Amino acid sequence: MTDLLERASALATLDDALAAAAHAGRVVLLGGEAGVGKSSLVRALAERHERAARVLVGACDPLLTPRALGPLHDVARDVGGDLAALLAEGATRERVFAAVLDELDRPGPPTVLVVEDAHWADEATLDLLLFLARRVDRVRAVLLVTYRDDEVGPQHPLQSLLGRVPRDAVTRVHLDPLSAAAVGELARRAGRDARDLHALTGGNPLLVTEVLAAGDAGVPMTVRDLVLARLAALPEDAQDAVRLCAVVPTRAEVWLLERALGADAGAVEKGIAVGLLVAEPDAVRFRHELLRRAVEDALSPLVRRDLNRRVLDALAAAPDRDVDVARLVHHSREAQDVEAVLRHAPVAARRAAAVGSHREAIGHFKVVLEHADRFPPDERAALLEELSIECYLTGRSTEAVAARREAVALRKTLGDPEALGAGLRWLSRMHWWDGDRPAAEAAAERAIEVLEALGPSRELGMAYSNRSQLDMLAHRHASAVEWAHRAIAMAERFDDPAVASLDEAGAAALRAEMLDIARRFDVSDDDTLVLRMDYLEVVVHKDEA
Repeated sequence: MTDLLERASALATLDDALAAAAHAGRVVLLGGEAGVGKSSLVRALAERHERAARVLVGACDPLLTPRALGPLHDVARDVGGDLAALLAEGATRERVFAAVLDELDRPGPPTVLVVEDAHWADEATLDLLLFLARRVDRVRAVLLVTYRDDEVGPQHPLQSLLGRVPRDAVTRVHLDPLSAAAVGELARRAGRDARDLHALTGGNPLLVTEVLAAGDAGVPMTVRDLVLARLAALPEDAQDAVRLCAVVPTRAEVWLLERALGADAGAVEKGIAVGLLVAEPDAVRFRHELLRRAVEDALSPLVRRDLNRRVLDALAAAPDRDVDVARLVHHSREAQDVEAVLRHAPVAARRAAAVGSHREAIGHFKVVLEHADRFPPDERAALLEELSIECYLTGRSTEAVAARREAVALRKTLGDPEALGAGLRWLSRMHWWDGDRPAAEAAAERAIEVLEALGPSRELGMAYSNRSQLDMLAHRHASAVEWAHRAIAMAERFDDPAVASLDEAGAAALRAEMLDIARRFDVSDDDTLVLRMDYLEVVVHKDEA
């Protein structure tokens, strides 16, 4: 293949990893700049081992807010079974991750699980990659992760993951641009003059291919100009089809194009014929993300909004299709449809939070709260409370405090003292995490005052526990033990199993006691999250649970 010049060594490395997977799985990290040929190398691997291996491919999308576990949904669509069922039912990510591992370990030829464009991965997908990387040696599989290494700086979330992957299970492959000799060979095969071509393109295979396909030496040597020149040569109906595909990140399903384009769906074939688009069994995509971006960025604001509206309408009118709600949010925002944003973004936020994509949940909640005045005070308070928890879980303590304080202010006006007391307890926790002990203790006292006026409750027991933690962390052990006893008494009052006796001699015993309460407190799922945060993450290390 002409697009695999100077890639024999990289392909051999992938071959070796697949061969080794017959005994123990491997992780392969495939990096390189955009357009350098990472996806072409993956396709070549799949073609070479079509019968000797099963290749599953999932892609991370450049949505405004990424899909939670987006690549996994792609894979589930292909494999079905337990994995697809668990994703459909919104199962816990522990069950989903275990199902992925089982899928990689099933009988038959070894599996290559490809996660493309991991530089766009959501938080839950990064967690999945780390989960698999630490266990891949137990299964007959290769975890192949592609990413743009020039876009992954020291602060990028993917960089943190790469540093935590076990080194002895990892093979790193970096694709360099083509040499001047390789570019000259491509030009020769195309019957073109190779002079200055390497200097103009930097040896980037995608740009070289686009320049050679343009057939006009006078065309400016940028991807944008090359692509737009090719687009302008198409009939108007084909241009419209290509532009619509451009506002759909990664891939546009055939059914989506049929609904959005109507009678003009056949015009997509003209975009395929000139090499801008590539046909898959059930979808159409741009030959490369850079080409899609070039077309999308050239759209006027009005055209871009109209195209996104057409896509949104087609997606929303397809209840029979498994449409990720994050896609609906993306196109709602691009179409500037506020009502659609308010309808879909809270759902997307909660789904992202449920699988541990907390950064993505924050993104969705913030989009919703840009229009906070559209919600009644109680719903606005609930959204702020959810946002504060997601900020807390991602270490954004200042944002967590700000959101919770605003929620508490709303709760004060709503006449719901139980919700106010719960909010104050949360605010105490967040103030402490933000380094403001006086504010944390003041909120803790106020929470107890509000909740005690309502009588005994589980929430009051948790407020007592929170106060005990603050005292323990301030080395006020006698007071900490006193408040812990109150929390224990409240747990017993609600028919919890007996707890171990409290050793008042030291904080270590107090930690064990509070962990036991956290394990035994019979509460709802939401409260379990509260307990995990208050007890297992703060009072004891979460791994002790």
